[in-house]
Order: sequence, then C-alpha cells, then structure tokens
Amino acid sequence: MRRRETQQLILQWIQRGIIGFIHLGTPCTIWSQARHGVKESRAKRIKEEVGLEMALFTCEVIRCCQKLGIPFSLENPRYSKLFHFELLLRALHCGPCFYVDLDMCQYGEPYRKSTRFATSFGGLQS
Repeated sequence: MRRRETQQLILQWIQRGIIGFIHLGTPCTIWSQARHGVKESRAKRIKEEVGLEMALFTCEVIRCCQKLGIPFSLENPRYSKLFHFELLLRALHCGPCFYVDLDMCQYGEPYRKSTRFATSFGGLQS
C-alpha cells in the first residue's frame, strides 16, 4: 500500500465505481496512546514516516469516498490519536460520519480490545 502507483490505482477504482465499499485499517503504531518514551533512532523515524504516509492516504481515500458517496469504514483502537488527526477529521466530516465503538477479544484472550470504527455507513451503528 505504500507504493504511490498502487494508491493511485485504488483511487481510480473508487472513482470509476469499481469499489462499492472500502474498509481501512490504518496502522495504529505511531498513533497509540501507549506510545511514549520512544528513543530517537532510524527505525523510529521510518515507523513514523510510514504511519504518517498511511494516515495521509487514508484521508485521501475517505475524501474521495465522501465526494462520490461511496461508503467506507475506518478501524483503529478506540483511543487512537489517529481520531484526533486534523486532516482525518476534515475528511471524515465532509460527508456523513458515524462512530461505532465496541470491544473485541484478541485471539480468544480474556481481555477486551476497545475498538472504534469511523464510517459513512449508518447501518454499522446497529
């Protein structure tokens, strides 16, 4: 998904109506509430570049979907800082936007993983 040619192809499919619904699972690594005290390193910089790049592509896809009325959903941890990213908020709110919060158990473990979906498809609320 990092290749711009692949991103352009996906955007073309959306614009041509080939894709009728899109679900985004933007990497949450750099957007995590638990991320603090990370030491400066080349690996950290690369991780941040990839995380920002994917978030920007997510925004681009959502803006395209909102413009064309194509339903979408975006999944991330409930308290992800991604949901406070200004460019994402602008993209989400240039059309219908609903938030759906739920808890999922990860791989059958007893603890819950609080998850949020931002979506243009109101049917996900139920």
